[in-house]
Amino acid sequence: MAAGGLPRSTTLLGTVVLVQAAAVLLILTGLSPVGGALLLIGFMTVATVKYHAFWLVRGAPRLVKVNHFAENVALIGALVLIALTGVQQ
Repeated sequence: MAAGGLPRSTTLLGTVVLVQAAAVLLILTGLSPVGGALLLIGFMTVATVKYHAFWLVRGAPRLVKVNHFAENVALIGALVLIALTGVQQ
């Protein structure tokens, strides 16, 4: 995060970890799968565009960025399905 130019990266990293953990728990426990999925969708969308911007990279590193971007888009798609349908227990 510090390399990405974000201020107070240590505090931000701690906050991100807590939000991600809370969102996953909301999904896995069934307390609020839609809410948890929406939290993760929001975070992953921003992180994907900010940190995996393959369109800004040339050469061999571009393929790594494309792979990470595609992986995150697939995960976002799965989270959209959870948000639309909820998790049945």
